[in-house]
Amino acid sequence: MKVILYPRVSSKSQLEGDSIEAQEQRLRKFCEDKNYEVMGVYTDAGKSASIDEESLNQNISESLFVNSFKLNKRPAFKRMLQEAKGKKFDAIIFFRWDRYSRDIAFADLSCRYFKQYGIRLIPTDDSEDPFVSSIMQVVNKQEIDKMKARVRQTRLYRFEQGIMVGRAPFGYSTIIKNKKVVGFKPHIKQSEVVKRVFQYALDGNSYKEICSKLKIAPQSYYNIIKNPVYAGYVVFEDKIKKGVHVPLIEEWQLEKINPEWKQHFSNQ
Repeated sequence: MKVILYPRVSSKSQLEGDSIEAQEQRLRKFCEDKNYEVMGVYTDAGKSASIDEESLNQNISESLFVNSFKLNKRPAFKRMLQEAKGKKFDAIIFFRWDRYSRDIAFADLSCRYFKQYGIRLIPTDDSEDPFVSSIMQVVNKQEIDKMKARVRQTRLYRFEQGIMVGRAPFGYSTIIKNKKVVGFKPHIKQSEVVKRVFQYALDGNSYKEICSKLKIAPQSYYNIIKNPVYAGYVVFEDKIKKGVHVPLIEEWQLEKINPEWKQHFSNQ
């Protein structure tokens, strides 16, 4: 079977990461395994897979309801449509439907167009039916949303109990019971570093002097000096409250160095 490859990425970041070259190599391996003859490679690099509202035109003409899509951002796709009539290829090979198009109407319309010329659309890592794929995407998104909601609920519960949310910050270690994090305690060595950072700052040392004395990076210095957790607080989203962990410094020390620190939180 004669096929063409349609690798594509949707942004500059993807161009630099999940490259066109990597996708093409994957597609070629798929064709090699299937004994397909590759006739060419068509690429819309860095173009969005979604069809935005500006690219979609809808019109009602007499008894017709017409949907049309602009293809100015998809020149390679337009070329495939134009060359389909010549029957130069029997199928289009691509990675997944979300790389082909995230718009189910556009995917279905183009499927119908290619089908009339006997051309198959074959994703290497998806169902050949874009409708089935769209259902799976919705299901997967719902599962991800549920997981995020469960994680947020767990984090919110810990916050309400006065327990730090997330990983132990520098200066603390976790207390684990029955394979669950139940609290945090001062780390023997790291906690001393945190205390010295604040004391040196209160003594008038610059951040460069403090970093040099304690052999820490400037970013580590700022992560420490601005974190209210060391004064006994816990933070969740934009809210703070007193925590149940042992503070490493007094609250006045935090306020002396960061006089407006509470203004960053909505419950203040």
